[in-house]
Amino acid sequence: MSAPEGVRPTPPSQRTVILISLDGFRAEYLSRGLTPNLQALVASGVRAPYMLPSFPTETFPNHYTLVTGLYPARHGIVANEFYDPDAKRTFSYVNASDNKEEMWWEGGEPIWIAAERGGLRSACIMWPVGSEAPHKGRVPSYIVPYQSHVSVASKAEIVLGWLALDPPKRPSLITLYVPEVDSMGHTVGPDDALLNTTLVEVDGELGKLFDAVDQRGYGDRVDTVIVSDHGMASTSLDRVIYLSDFVKIDPSWIIRLNPLLFLYPPDESTLRQLHTALTNASKSTDPPLFSVWLRDEIPFPFHYRNNSRIPPLLLAPRVGWLFGTSRDEHEHGGWFPLGMHGYTNEDDRMRAIFLAKGPRFRKGAVVEPFANVDVYGLVAGLLGIEGIVPPNNSTDWRKVFGDVVLLD
Repeated sequence: MSAPEGVRPTPPSQRTVILISLDGFRAEYLSRGLTPNLQALVASGVRAPYMLPSFPTETFPNHYTLVTGLYPARHGIVANEFYDPDAKRTFSYVNASDNKEEMWWEGGEPIWIAAERGGLRSACIMWPVGSEAPHKGRVPSYIVPYQSHVSVASKAEIVLGWLALDPPKRPSLITLYVPEVDSMGHTVGPDDALLNTTLVEVDGELGKLFDAVDQRGYGDRVDTVIVSDHGMASTSLDRVIYLSDFVKIDPSWIIRLNPLLFLYPPDESTLRQLHTALTNASKSTDPPLFSVWLRDEIPFPFHYRNNSRIPPLLLAPRVGWLFGTSRDEHEHGGWFPLGMHGYTNEDDRMRAIFLAKGPRFRKGAVVEPFANVDVYGLVAGLLGIEGIVPPNNSTDWRKVFGDVVLLD
């Protein structure tokens, strides 16, 4: 598709795509009337009623899906924490060194590496997954490593500094990660006043960034895509499933506890016994409080099989419920999350957002809800590198976005 008549297109090498992820920003949050700057994008750009995250609806799997176009079972980051039986090692989102080690990220090529292969500069600001790891010897041209407690305003200044660079040095792709909404959602839940305050604050800082892009004359060459990785559901101490009520499980068999339970029994016999006992236990309530699946029985619509990093036995609680190993663990207080994600991606509380604006997006356009694997294809198309990206699960982005994107 062509640029509108009378508009002189900007050469591809001088354009920039900014991909912003608002971690834990539930699609419903946009309807609260607290985010005028994001709402303005509805009128000035493109939106979807919601975007469908990948299963499981956790931060690391979905952030890698957004930048590889692959489902978690394909790219291998199957949860925030998991065990790799081939390497005999455990990956954890809290281990900063894992984000720098190539072996964890080899299952997919991030969009910034494809951009670099295509002769474009790329830049990552604290993107939480894979941005600090080399990929076959390549890294982004610019990397700001992840640090907690860095403000949105500080990150925005970095973006503006990069946009001010001359074309040979200016990045064509910038990825920006904003965790504040997710952090507050876990702490107080999605319906608390403090969560609403965080929405207002994040929206305000994004508004300042959008205004600065326009005021400094960058608006005619910058396309901005805003997404989230998943939503958030309320939790409660009254909604905890204690495993000790049903079976005896050795703690060493558990790699991931909430909200999904990853079990790695020591042998096939124990696996079958646990599967039978937990399946029977799940039927003790109607409807069941949790589902029990062997790896090759996980429902096909989740696209979550055929990877040895997926546990041999997986338990998934009803949305809003959590697992506990025993009732003793919560009797003495301590921190308890009042918001959680990671549940089935079919629940509306897990829905993510998609907004986009810029010279190559039609104003006021709406696209049908789509799966987050398709963000990759869109960004590759905007960068002009779709011909060199590796095979992925992304639909042809033209079928998803129709005529809302204007290309030269």
